[in-house]
Amino acid sequence: MAKYWHYFKVGYLILSSYRSTVFFGLLRHFVIVSMSIFLWGTIFRQKSMIDGFDFRLVVTYYIFVEIIDIFYTTTAARVTSRDINKGDLNNYLTKPINYWAYLLFYGFGSMTNYVLLGIAAFIIGGLFFPNLIYFPTNYWLTPLTILIIIVSAILYNQIFYVVGLVTFWISDNSQFRSGIKQLVGVLGGRWIPLTFFPSSILTILSFTPFPFLFNYIFKVFSGSLSFGEIGALLTKELIWLAGLMWLGNILWKKGLKRYEAFGK
Repeated sequence: MAKYWHYFKVGYLILSSYRSTVFFGLLRHFVIVSMSIFLWGTIFRQKSMIDGFDFRLVVTYYIFVEIIDIFYTTTAARVTSRDINKGDLNNYLTKPINYWAYLLFYGFGSMTNYVLLGIAAFIIGGLFFPNLIYFPTNYWLTPLTILIIIVSAILYNQIFYVVGLVTFWISDNSQFRSGIKQLVGVLGGRWIPLTFFPSSILTILSFTPFPFLFNYIFKVFSGSLSFGEIGALLTKELIWLAGLMWLGNILWKKGLKRYEAFGK
């Protein structure tokens, strides 16, 4: 386990050396939140409540999902694609490490700066603008929310690990990777709360892993779900994670056979 924490530290130190990257990354999230607040502020001038959301809850939603997005990383897809195309995968196949675990720890390490600064900004914003940002009154929701964010971050990582493994068959999957990221954002509720979607679409989405990535996490945080419902959602999410890990393992084994044959 110590060797994987080393990769976590490497990821953290590499991004820490590029402070401008961290700054502009956080600036991007700030601009997205600001534009969302401006847009919904205009809409709520005409209405006080929309599908269970008032202006304060909408503002909190968009700040919250941007912070969640900071936890997520597509490093697994990007690095896997690079290693396969450049042949650098050989360096890891000859080492006593698990490639999946290496990507997981390295990716999370690279996002640590963003996560810490994002959480600090959320807390500070809540202190200075208490009437604009909602905080749950049930303190048990905080550890539950953190737990589900961690599971969701691993689920997100697994989705893009699978996307990266597609490189065994499609050498340039950058457009595919970008398309999946945008699709996950739309169907997961990053850009608009899924509550605003038609009921028929919500029914279809309930059979996918996407709502677990943004929408359901906010429901837990806002206290709109019972503990029984939270337990059921967490169970379903773990099932999805197990299924995607199984799929990733199959693609990895089949992809390695293709990779080794190509190398010969």
